[in-house]
Amino acid sequence: RTGLLIPRPSNSGLNGFALDVPVFVTLGESYDLTFTPGIYTGSSDLDTLRVDENGNPIFEPRLNGVKGPRLLTEFRYVPSARTRGRATLGFLYDLRPRLNPTTFVFMREGGTDSGAILDDKRGLRGEASWQHTQDMGDGWHDRVDAYFVSDGFYTRDLTADLLVQNTNYLRSTAVVYQRRDDRYLGLDVSLRQDLRYPFRFFQTNTIPAEATDDNVARTPHGPTTFQRLPGITLALPQRPLFGGRVMGGMQVEYSRLAPLRSGGFADDGSDGLYSLNGYWRPEGTPPEGAAVVDELEGNGRLDPTEREGRDRVALASRLSTSYGLGNWGRLTPSVGLRQDVSVGEVSGRTAARGYALADLVLDSQLARTFADRDTLYRHTLSPSVNLRYVPGGWGHGLTALNGIGTSTVPLIY
Repeated sequence: RTGLLIPRPSNSGLNGFALDVPVFVTLGESYDLTFTPGIYTGSSDLDTLRVDENGNPIFEPRLNGVKGPRLLTEFRYVPSARTRGRATLGFLYDLRPRLNPTTFVFMREGGTDSGAILDDKRGLRGEASWQHTQDMGDGWHDRVDAYFVSDGFYTRDLTADLLVQNTNYLRSTAVVYQRRDDRYLGLDVSLRQDLRYPFRFFQTNTIPAEATDDNVARTPHGPTTFQRLPGITLALPQRPLFGGRVMGGMQVEYSRLAPLRSGGFADDGSDGLYSLNGYWRPEGTPPEGAAVVDELEGNGRLDPTEREGRDRVALASRLSTSYGLGNWGRLTPSVGLRQDVSVGEVSGRTAARGYALADLVLDSQLARTFADRDTLYRHTLSPSVNLRYVPGGWGHGLTALNGIGTSTVPLIY
């Protein structure tokens, strides 16, 4: 029934004192809502970020953390025995100063380390998630696991958990599939948010003119993340062949990997790697030497050193057989073949790569059944050893020129 839930006070060095007051609202037997207004007072802890000209430490507010009001809404639904889900939507108005997306520190007057911190609030930030599962009948199912945040530092600002703070990306997936005894057919998508930098995903990342050394506003080029949009998989599980002595199976997959923006390519410049400040080190640059400006990064065109979106078709087949080793083990040898064909979405270049592989699996199982009145419990131990051999291959995947322009290197998607 509708009512006020137990308030949740908390305190941490990251966000100071916080109070959440959840309110539960029932919408019948199959739906409900929980509204959770809250407030973060902000941490009073100080960090030693720099020293003055005499070497004395200067204590300033810590970089991470939040301060301000928050509202989190959670909606749960179970309309039938085959469908259930949960969706959340949260907003936070952060009163702390905004970070420079290229240096990870507060923006300061004149773009210097000693300038005053600009009073440019981080403003509205938020999160959303959706988990959903459904059995649609006739072997068809769908599942959604979606998570979104407003900027790359949202999770590390909100939680003191070190593992969560150091998560590099946030992945969302959705799939609809049909599973039967003789086949699997599925359509899936996968989106990734890069959480390594404090870039805002749905707002501009302009650095104000007063925070630069030349008094010119800048909008830096952020990282380009490749998404799987979409993937289509048809798998034929192993079935008896040649009178049942051999088992055979096959899988065909089409997948598209491409960024949502940037014209279908990474635009990462001369070395094929994203750089916050747009610099790179050509071959021969000594460690003590200064990196040079990467003129190709963020120029809006596909250069030979940059990754592009690609469409790929992959075919994988497998044949196996099995031999019993008395009553203690089983030996399963198998051979397989995989062939990929890729097409670059911007350049139209094609590439093909294939390889064979051989597997030898030795496994066993020790099992015992325990009876407790009318209930049976089965306990098993199943050790196995797998030896795999890949005798080379042929062709190659899509490639880009090396950063020094002398050779090709495989692209990493």
